[in-house]
Amino acid sequence: CNDVHEYNNGVALLKSVFVPGLGQMGKRHYGEGIVTLTAEVALAGVGTACYLFSRRQLDIMRDSNVIYDDFSNAKKTYNSLRTTSYIVWGTAAAVYVFNLYRAFSISPKYKDGLSFAPAGLPANDGVAPGLQLTLKF
Repeated sequence: CNDVHEYNNGVALLKSVFVPGLGQMGKRHYGEGIVTLTAEVALAGVGTACYLFSRRQLDIMRDSNVIYDDFSNAKKTYNSLRTTSYIVWGTAAAVYVFNLYRAFSISPKYKDGLSFAPAGLPANDGVAPGLQLTLKF
């Protein structure tokens, strides 16, 4: 196995605080980590774009030479983009918090299909608790 720190929940959490999805990747949940990172980057990009476009509409509204129809259209677009940016940033925050939860709570995947699980082992007087080692090729 790799470094023990790769599987520490606190280290995985700390990694995901700074780079969403990195804690999952450290525990070998690569698909989940990549999806989380991609979602955060996409949501941040869309949220930022909506905010910047809404600021452009606000500038149009503040222009003293703008006619009423242009002002009305700019105001509708501004309100729509502003609402969309709030929704997108809220979704990004929810994904980020879920990312932290998953980084801390998931169990590591072991390389080459190696896993451990609790199991009942045969004993002289019945069944004894133990660990089962599974190796998949």
